[in-house]
Amino acid sequence: MLEYELQEAKDLLTKNRESANGNLQVLNEDLDFLSEQIVTLEVSILSIFSILFLFFFSFLSSFSFFFFLSFSFPFPFLCSIFLLHLP
Repeated sequence: MLEYELQEAKDLLTKNRESANGNLQVLNEDLDFLSEQIVTLEVSILSIFSILFLFFFSFLSSFSFFFFLSFSFPFPFLCSIFLLHLP
């Protein structure tokens, strides 16, 4: 166990408190920076998702007639045949 003189202990505790306050200030600045970076990342991801979403649906709309002929037309017909043969 260590023993300190009263003034020496006060000086040591004051120095440790100042160091902790300085570290706290640096950590708060780092957290603010990370918070800004997270918001920037979320906006970037949303932008990329929106672009891909619009590209995908514009691609589908340009070929919607072909999709209608190839997938939509036989599907109701096949469903009706299947439903007729159910017990």
